[in-house]
Amino acid sequence: AGEGGSSRGVRRERARAPSAAKPSGGHHVGVRGARRRSRPLLRPSLQSSVRRTAAALAADPSMASSKTTTVLHQYGPDWGLPSICPFCVAAQAYLKLLQIPFDTNSSGNAAISPSGELPAVESPEAIVSARYGMGQLRDALGVQLDDMLSDLEASEVHAYTTLVEAKLERATLLTQWVDRDNYTGVTRLAYAAKLPYPLSYMIPGGIRRRMMKATQLKGGEAEEERVMEEAKHALESLSVKLAGRKTSGPFFFGKTPSSIDATLLGLLLFHLHAPFPNAPLKDFIKKLPGIESYANELKDIIFGDDNTTKWSAPQPPTSGSKSRGSWFSSSKKTKKKRSEKEQRFR
Repeated sequence: AGEGGSSRGVRRERARAPSAAKPSGGHHVGVRGARRRSRPLLRPSLQSSVRRTAAALAADPSMASSKTTTVLHQYGPDWGLPSICPFCVAAQAYLKLLQIPFDTNSSGNAAISPSGELPAVESPEAIVSARYGMGQLRDALGVQLDDMLSDLEASEVHAYTTLVEAKLERATLLTQWVDRDNYTGVTRLAYAAKLPYPLSYMIPGGIRRRMMKATQLKGGEAEEERVMEEAKHALESLSVKLAGRKTSGPFFFGKTPSSIDATLLGLLLFHLHAPFPNAPLKDFIKKLPGIESYANELKDIIFGDDNTTKWSAPQPPTSGSKSRGSWFSSSKKTKKKRSEKEQRFR
């Protein structure tokens, strides 16, 4: 009887206990479900650190973007380069070749980019990502560097850019992010030094996972040898193209700069200057005639104190004018007005 009385008392206590709250939709939500839904994505200590970091970046005038000029959002400089990211170096070279005044924001805030990756270019008109080629920068700048090229030269730029992105860029990502010794000894430390805590702890690993997934590279000797051989063949093809460069000018097409100059320069300078323990392309680039001299000469012209080399840059289109599109974009033909005779016998 004692046990029965105690059990009945427990049941009466449960009956008097308030029932779990129900949402407005009428569906019952248990206590466990409510706790699971309200669980934070980050630990409280990390949440407060992220809030303090965001507040510090917003209050720091050196990190603020100017609304009256073009701003390049990138990772910070090191190794004698304007950025530890080869694609940020390429974007900065592209803007300098366009002779557009711009500021650099080296906070490493990739959240501002539409693609979630740096570099990104911000202007009063738009914010665009420059991570996957320079063609998207027209929306922010109103002009492209290749607008001054002939149709034949523009088609060559497209062909060589495709070669560089498919072969040399893939080898660059393997060297920087996939190779374990390079990542743990150089890449992770370099990016962590440019980012505030806790971003310095989270961002490098997140980029590495994303790059390994995008390139489908797992690492290993057989895979590395295959990717590096393809990159070497691409560099040999570029070396043949650049063999007669000295006779016409310092750029890929002589005296006229193009987007391939910026894209290729960012990758070449990265392999020549980054202090990786495993750098199979570094010595190979130095052996090719014209490749290393091309990269060093362009570096002095674009980023150095060489003010003797001058080049013309395309100007943004004025109101009522239309700039030339890319070589593969088809322009609409104006419809010819038919005569009365043609309309009658149509």
